[in-house]
Amino acid sequence: MGGGGKKLVTKTLWDRGIISLTSYSFVFLFFLAAAELPSVGVAKHVIPDGELPSPPAAPKNLNSLLSAGSPVDFTTLFDAASQASFNAWLVAVRRTLHEWPETAYNEYRTSAVIHKLLKEMNIRVTSGWGTNVVGMSEEEAKMARARREGTGLVAEIGTGKEPCVALRADIDALPIFEQTDVPFRSRVDGKMHACGHDAHATMLLGAAALLKQLEPHIEPAEEGGGGALMMREEGVLTAAPPVEFIFGMHVAPTLPTGELSTRKGVMMAAATQFSITVTGRGGHGAMPHDTIDPSPAVSAIVQGLYAIVARETSFTEDNAGVISVTQIQGGTTFNVIPSEYFIGGTVRTLHMGTMRNLKARVVDLVESFAKAFRCQARVQYGSVDYVPLVNDPEATETEDPTMGGEDFAFFLENVPGTFAWIGTGSGAEDQPGHVPTNKALHNPEFAVDESVLSRGAALHAFVALRTFSFLANKKHIGASEPRTTCGAGRKSGQRLEDASCGVQEPSK
Repeated sequence: MGGGGKKLVTKTLWDRGIISLTSYSFVFLFFLAAAELPSVGVAKHVIPDGELPSPPAAPKNLNSLLSAGSPVDFTTLFDAASQASFNAWLVAVRRTLHEWPETAYNEYRTSAVIHKLLKEMNIRVTSGWGTNVVGMSEEEAKMARARREGTGLVAEIGTGKEPCVALRADIDALPIFEQTDVPFRSRVDGKMHACGHDAHATMLLGAAALLKQLEPHIEPAEEGGGGALMMREEGVLTAAPPVEFIFGMHVAPTLPTGELSTRKGVMMAAATQFSITVTGRGGHGAMPHDTIDPSPAVSAIVQGLYAIVARETSFTEDNAGVISVTQIQGGTTFNVIPSEYFIGGTVRTLHMGTMRNLKARVVDLVESFAKAFRCQARVQYGSVDYVPLVNDPEATETEDPTMGGEDFAFFLENVPGTFAWIGTGSGAEDQPGHVPTNKALHNPEFAVDESVLSRGAALHAFVALRTFSFLANKKHIGASEPRTTCGAGRKSGQRLEDASCGVQEPSK
């Protein structure tokens, strides 16, 4: 805990004294996915006894506090999550997930681990959510869902009645070779939790262990897979009881550990992937005149793509955009001019209108440059365009948007909610054997300050309880939307335990 800071202020609807947890549903959302006709499904993937850490005993009797009508503030939850045995369990779970990363739509072992941990906590779990139907027609999607098992899970805690609050985490890894010097580094060559999703899942499991009043869903493939869209289309938000508010967060190595950052409105960008194939006629490197060399066309295309952003977008939120070329592949040896090149990358914007304009301009530019160098070119976009992540303006404080993409946005299209960054960038600096935790996301040296795990678990649980309290009261008194104010954002320079945090009652 931070020393010398003021205690958390929790001056919201608990003070009304009219809430009892006799009818409620809380929801955890973990990102999982489905692959093509797996031979071993989620529930059938056996994790041997003794391989996972046993769930800790409840560190605080939270149920008795709630039954007595006592307020449960963030400090109470954070104290509970910070107890040695509980924190050790969080660290062990996170390291177990980190050692065995699985990429989008293939997270079967990861899903089985989470499934087993939830069952050991006596939480009701159903599997099969999140079947991958990207790019399919409605009929094809229906058939696919009938014959494939998704790796999404729904873990239910509560009475199954309204109001229902959802919490979310993602769990897929990236195709990156890990370069961190830690004893629990990835055991899978070419795969790594380089975006902190192992920590996300752990924090949400921690919230489940703290509060047995939650209804978790486990959701598929965030890293380019559109798992949230798959689960949303399967009715995860509308199944009885319907979700009324959703909260999610992502680790941020650019923020000091424990600091929270969020904003109202657009917080993260719309995003799509592009694939460009440029075709000419190959030949000997000594005789380029006998070829149609696609290399000059590729060079011009890459420079032109970056010029689109520099000259056709602005820094205003309505028109901002980013095009990044992340792959250029071509050729097999040093003395042969290749016949074909592949260019891959992403387009990101804060508004879908700008996205449509940039996508059209990419096609125009690629085709024009290819023709200028006597080549052929084809542009293809991903089957799923991530929409901008738009936080509910009445429920969220303000921070600057980023050009990262996040498929939590698909949930926020249908349900009010808040998404936030939680800092992991500094807290381990004075520990023995320190590994820097301020490396960028998707970096092979990315690492998480594990002291954030207890904070994140407590925050998830706190937001769920406070939002439930507000929603339950709203049904009685017709109040307006709650306002989430946790940590006050990066500009405050405060850690979670040193700042006011909660769902504040709207001003009259």
